[in-house]
Amino acid sequence: MTEQPGKPVKKRGRRRTYTLDADTGKMLSPDVKQQRTSTLRDLQGVKREMARTFRHMKSGAIQADVGAKLIYALRELGVVISAADLEARVEQTAKQVGELRARIEELRVQGLPVKLPQLAAPEEGDE
Repeated sequence: MTEQPGKPVKKRGRRRTYTLDADTGKMLSPDVKQQRTSTLRDLQGVKREMARTFRHMKSGAIQADVGAKLIYALRELGVVISAADLEARVEQTAKQVGELRARIEELRVQGLPVKLPQLAAPEEGDE
């Protein structure tokens, strides 16, 4: 299989890319690895992508209006990730409270005394 300028070559199921000189059209670096895309599964990934987008806007690699739209979408994605994380924590806490209540009921059925700490009543305006 011969390499043709400007086209990726498939080897072992992976894409190999290379850079061409804009003036001469000659290959500059035959084994340039593809950039890894950041994962947007957590807030750290979203933050990295926002920073990368900002740097591209600042350098002029992308237009400011396009970059602003990307950053807005990333911000919204961050809000969704935060909400999903909070929802998972609330569900976990509710599960733990249910398990504790079941354990307390078991102890009461066995006739064992259960002493629970008094929780402070919420102050007015805290609700």
